[in-house]
Amino acid sequence: MVRNCGGLPLAIVVLGGILATKYPSLTEWLKVSANVKSYLNNNKGIISSKQGDEGQIEVDVAEGYLMELAERCNLSCLQTLDLRIISKRSWESIHVPNVLWRMQQLKHLYLPSRCSPETKLKLGTLGNLQTLVNFNTKNCYVKHLINMTNLIDLEIRGPFNIEDFNTEELDKNPPIIQSKYLHSLSIFYYEGRIDPRHLYDYSSSNLAYVHLRGCKLEEDPIPTLEKLPNLRALKLHVGAFIGKEMFCATEGFPKLESLSLACLENLEDWKVDERAMPSLRKLEIEKCRQLKRLPDGLSFIATLQELKIGSLPKTFEDKVKEGGEDVRNWPTMLL
Repeated sequence: MVRNCGGLPLAIVVLGGILATKYPSLTEWLKVSANVKSYLNNNKGIISSKQGDEGQIEVDVAEGYLMELAERCNLSCLQTLDLRIISKRSWESIHVPNVLWRMQQLKHLYLPSRCSPETKLKLGTLGNLQTLVNFNTKNCYVKHLINMTNLIDLEIRGPFNIEDFNTEELDKNPPIIQSKYLHSLSIFYYEGRIDPRHLYDYSSSNLAYVHLRGCKLEEDPIPTLEKLPNLRALKLHVGAFIGKEMFCATEGFPKLESLSLACLENLEDWKVDERAMPSLRKLEIEKCRQLKRLPDGLSFIATLQELKIGSLPKTFEDKVKEGGEDVRNWPTMLL
């Protein structure tokens, strides 16, 4: 059946909606398979790989009929919708019409990594969402996150600007993410103005995984992140933090098991208190080229099993290799 879709995700979604209305038996699904072209075309040429240039699929034609398809094929019952497209032309953007709000049973939504400038989606009715990937405020509305009280996995990719929030006194705003079930939070290529301390209620958080990339935070994010009581993995990569100093306080990160610091080009000084990160097992430090030395407090972490260091200043690596950083009792290191 998928071959008849010409590789077009929206067409595959349509077939999914059709199958969702059928009794889950092989006989019923074979009937759909035998008539798949008539379902897709319906005498209107909705989806056809021959309507454009050779080898090109007319995405615009399919998008134009998506509203009608959503009603006809009962897409409102869908629970998973994946609109990510693997393309050799990474700069291509996808236009998604504003019809997703009708699919109120959705639990898992994967938006394209790059949407067209014309795409503007209202997602405030999707209160059942558990997974939301590639969310940004260029194509979506930040205020709609407040309604998603069942989110477990959230990935923000692209601009994240505040609308309808008090940007002068951020502490007077309610947390943007209201879900008490949030387990994983990733923010990639963050742009705009927002203080991460007001993104979520960290004091009562169930967050176990946080990945920040390109956020360009000027203030040390550690004092906020180390208060997460259930955080087990933290990645600060590629300009997530552009300041010079980081500090991990006593009893901070009580359950953190894995910490990765990469491409923090301005980081010079990292201090770790003696009783910080008592559960840390794996530590990776890569391409932090201004970092002068390892924190003394790391030597007190009895649980540390793996230390990976790479692409740091040669003088730094020489010190570690010679044991000059008091690493004699540390685990085997990968340099």
